[in-house]
Amino acid sequence: MSALGGVVLDSTALLAFASGRPYVAAVVWHAVEQAVVLVVPAASLADAQARLPPADLEVIKVLGDLPVTVVVDLTRTEARAVAAVLAKAGKPDCLAAGHAAWTAQHRGMRVLTSTPALLRALATDIEIDEIP
Repeated sequence: MSALGGVVLDSTALLAFASGRPYVAAVVWHAVEQAVVLVVPAASLADAQARLPPADLEVIKVLGDLPVTVVVDLTRTEARAVAAVLAKAGKPDCLAAGHAAWTAQHRGMRVLTSTPALLRALATDIEIDEIP
């Protein structure tokens, strides 16, 4: 699996970026400098925004407005695929993580996360970049 095409940011990565975690900031700004795509699953975006204090929402907006950021919707067809991933793993309450795992798997990208065990439970074959 090649991760050259970009990196998926799950909700934990978005929260870490909003809180100024250096590793995540380095990944994001490296992506901007090297024109590497940052993929943000819509379910992860919603999950992160729901957890952030209002003052930090602007940081997520800035991330979303970067020229390398692509927010991917959860279409009806993809929702079925994500639901199958969640059901198979026995994790029906993990929609944001499931959308991130499925997106990484489907696109052949690595996923940036602070919850690697959860993502590995959802998709064993994805490359994970764990936030230190």
